[in-house]
Amino acid sequence: MAEGTAAAERLRQMYEGPAWHGLSLLELLEGVDATAAGAHPAGGAHSIQEIVGHVAVWGDICRRRLGGEVVRTPPPDENFPRIPAGAAAWRDLLQRLDEGNRRLREALVGLPDARLHEIVPGKTYTIAALIHGTAFHATYHGGQIGLLKKMSGQSSLAESDDFNTP
Repeated sequence: MAEGTAAAERLRQMYEGPAWHGLSLLELLEGVDATAAGAHPAGGAHSIQEIVGHVAVWGDICRRRLGGEVVRTPPPDENFPRIPAGAAAWRDLLQRLDEGNRRLREALVGLPDARLHEIVPGKTYTIAALIHGTAFHATYHGGQIGLLKKMSGQSSLAESDDFNTP
């Protein structure tokens, strides 16, 4: 199997499940309503909604960079975009995350292995590092979402044995 296709499958598992590390991003977001998504249960830390926006932004950046576009690091207000409060905005954001993940996976399927060692336009790292980094990044933020969800009383995280094993 080509590495791009394998990476697309890893991104699908991280996003939809079953994920090797525990709950997938969609599983973590299950049951999170707009009020909980916008809450700041950890003081000045980002909300679930802000983190989801951030993951969506970087999935899109990865896809655009794979396509050869030189994409700058976004300024703070775009990196963690402010999403309006309310159920409609939350649904729109979840749809954006879903569509972005699907589009990124489509860009990866059939990516020639020879491209993995190419340097990302405007950067100093390879396409392989970009692909793996994007999956690691989303997984990292999934952990934050799980903790914020638990802090807001939305979940005990008992759905996964990984959170119950010392």
